Parts: sequence; structure tokens; C-alpha cells
Amino acid sequence: FNGVPPIERDPAIRARTRRELKLSPQTGMILNIGRLVPEKAQLLLVEAAGIVLKSGGDFHFFIAGEGPLRSDLENRIRELGLEGRFTLLGNRSDVPALLNAVDLFVLYSATEGMPISLMEAMSAGVPVIASDLEGIAEIVNAPEIGTLITFGDPSLLASAVLDTLQDKQNLEQIAENGQRRILHDFTLAESCRNYLELFSSPHPTETEYN
Repeated sequence: FNGVPPIERDPAIRARTRRELKLSPQTGMILNIGRLVPEKAQLLLVEAAGIVLKSGGDFHFFIAGEGPLRSDLENRIRELGLEGRFTLLGNRSDVPALLNAVDLFVLYSATEGMPISLMEAMSAGVPVIASDLEGIAEIVNAPEIGTLITFGDPSLLASAVLDTLQDKQNLEQIAENGQRRILHDFTLAESCRNYLELFSSPHPTETEYN
């Protein structure tokens, strides 16, 4: 019963945040938010970024979050020569501003429940790519809402990133559909309503369990 508040898209916030991140207006910004831990699988995102950036496109990858795998990620970014194109932002208190600035949100985790970060991105009208996991598929429940791919293949993720960002005509519609999905079914108000229904419904007695 997770829910998130709506995040307003503001062109002024987008422009300011991208200036702070030293991005040009034309640069495609790809964002992941999460703890730097094995289950979030950000090393696969680094590998995918290496493939994407070989295409010659103007892209910059970011991860917002901290954790024990930071040094591993830094080392792999350096080994692939991605310095200046892949940035670890650390913990951030300005997630709404980041989501205003971003062009694509990626959550390529090995395991998830119903991730708040994914719902926040969709609430902000950001197109998403995510692992095809049960909890995620409950949120992204149709291709016109977002892209779900099999976990574990950085080349598959790279192709999804390039295909999504290059389809400009469809990109805006997917973002709108995803935002509509969250604002209809996964707001804080809807989450509270679901919990109230759960706690107010009759509970089975011990006899019924037996």
C-alpha cells in the first residue's frame, strides 16, 4: 500500500538543477536513486552506461545514494573511462529537484518490493525503465506506462535506454501515462484509504484459521 505525494514539474527548477549539475540543456540525464548495495545492482548500470556512451550520444548518468559499494562503483567508472559522464551524487535531500531535471529514471535492481523511488519518478512525469519484478510490475503494469526488462543483462539495459530516449514522440506520452497511473492509484491519500480498509475489515477468528 505504498503511496507518494505528487511532484510538480517546474521548468525553472529543471533549468536551475541542470545548471548546478553542469549539464547542457541538450544532455540526456539518466538517474538512479538507491542505496549502493548489491541488491540494487548499480554496477550493471555502470556497465550499461559504458555501452550507451559508446553510441556517441550526449548522455550523463547519475546515482543518488550512498552505501558500501561506492568504492567499487567509483573503480568501475574509472576503469571504463566514464569520469565526467557518470556521477555518484551521494545522499541528496533534493530528490524532487533531481526528478525535475532528469530525462529517464532507471531502477535495474535484483530484488524490490514496491519501490518508492520508482513511484516518485513516475509521479514527477519521468519515463522509467525497471527490472521485471513482481512488485515493480504491479506499478508499471503496461508497456505504455514504462519499460520492464529482464534483470541481469547490461546490454539489454543499454538498448532499452537508447530506444526509450531516441523515441521522442512516444517518450512524452509514456511519461504522462506513468504519472497518471501514480496519481490515480498510488497517492498518499489512496495508500491511507487502503490501510483504513484493511484495518477496519473483519479479521478471521482463531476458529476460522483452524
